[in-house]
Amino acid sequence: MLRRLRWKSLTTIIVVVGLAITAIAIQKIDTPGINFQRGTDHALGLELGLDLAGGTHLVYQAGDETFEPTSAQMEGLIDNITRRVDSLGVAEPSIQKLGDDRLVIQLPGIEDVEEAKELIGATAQLEIIERLCFDAACAENVAESYRDVKTGLTGANMARAFAGQDQLTNEPVLLFELKSGDARAFAILTQRIFETNTVPDQNGGLTPDQMAFVLDGRVLVSAGVSSPILAGNGQIRGRDFTPESVRRLAIQVESGRLPIEIHELSSTFVNASLGAESFENALVAGLIGLVLVVFFMAAYYRLSGVVAAVALVCYIAIVLAIFKLFPITLTLAGLAGFVLSLGMAVDANILIFERMKEELRIGRNLQFAMQIGFNRAWTSIRDGNISTVIIALVLFFFGSGTANSAVTGFAVALLVGVLTSMFTAIFISKNLLAIVGGTGLRRFPNSFSPEGRHTSAGSTAERDV
Repeated sequence: MLRRLRWKSLTTIIVVVGLAITAIAIQKIDTPGINFQRGTDHALGLELGLDLAGGTHLVYQAGDETFEPTSAQMEGLIDNITRRVDSLGVAEPSIQKLGDDRLVIQLPGIEDVEEAKELIGATAQLEIIERLCFDAACAENVAESYRDVKTGLTGANMARAFAGQDQLTNEPVLLFELKSGDARAFAILTQRIFETNTVPDQNGGLTPDQMAFVLDGRVLVSAGVSSPILAGNGQIRGRDFTPESVRRLAIQVESGRLPIEIHELSSTFVNASLGAESFENALVAGLIGLVLVVFFMAAYYRLSGVVAAVALVCYIAIVLAIFKLFPITLTLAGLAGFVLSLGMAVDANILIFERMKEELRIGRNLQFAMQIGFNRAWTSIRDGNISTVIIALVLFFFGSGTANSAVTGFAVALLVGVLTSMFTAIFISKNLLAIVGGTGLRRFPNSFSPEGRHTSAGSTAERDV
């Protein structure tokens, strides 16, 4: 029964580590129902931070002392900047809100910092356009089927825009209002567009013109006019409108109606070659540390140390797989946290082996010493790792609150490493050691510990099982 459980544990270990190695090795899966892809341009498909991949890090303040943007306005601002960043061709940009009125923008691979600043810092411009349609393809936004004419109406002429429901059909609609002084100009525009309903096109059909809201040169929404809007307030409905899409559309219109100025607080640029060099140096440091740890464990703890070394390799594979699958952006500080967690993973094994050594010293047989060693070391491992997890969480929230990617990266890597080390020490190391100890090698306790096996006065040595 015991042997069967051990082999089941070994099978589980092989499956877990095999899946981890597979996740690290595979960069892309594109089959029906499965679409998996991780950064193929980076080492092992890991997501590298700016300090390793190179790029630009920007922090902006939205508004000023006299104007504080709302949460919805900040959401609209992020949406605008995201579209602008997409035009730069940035791979996997990161745009996040920091606090209530700050933005942190990370642009991997961007070397022209001034171009990025100029594009990101531009104030959003909303225009109301008259779209002259030539044929039915106008409704599908086919460029050759229409011509846009500026009306002179912009976001400055609007009073507000918000999501709502049609009172008759309860369908989601975009509601908007013009300022009282601009309602007349808007009424003339909508009257002119409405009259195109009665003018046949060159094919004898009707192709009514449209009104469009355009933000930074991009059409947010275009629609025909079913009746002139004389009072300055109207609504736009669409077949594909949902409550969420209308809410987002309203935020976009509002972001152009009330353009928010942003002011640069800080900017950092890391050359791609410098980042690659840092990454290579960090890998070399980690590899040297791993070799030294493995050598020490095998030399001092003998077979137990070899088992710990195998568990350490398993630990590395599992952590890298977690980094890749989620994915977790790996920074230079994160690599330092990962290397530190390697030492902590070994530390758990050392606690176990030292407990084993004490049991062997008083004459316990090998398998009993293993069991007692794990049981007595568990509380120390648990308490030490819990305290480290708490520290990592504090560092994470501190780094997130101050937009300090180095602190955040270190905290995330340390947190993942500590939690994984508990799994490898308690499950992988324990079961591998039990399997090796269950072989004929159990008759040579000195091959598992520098203490070997002794019998102290007043102690009775148990028979080997």
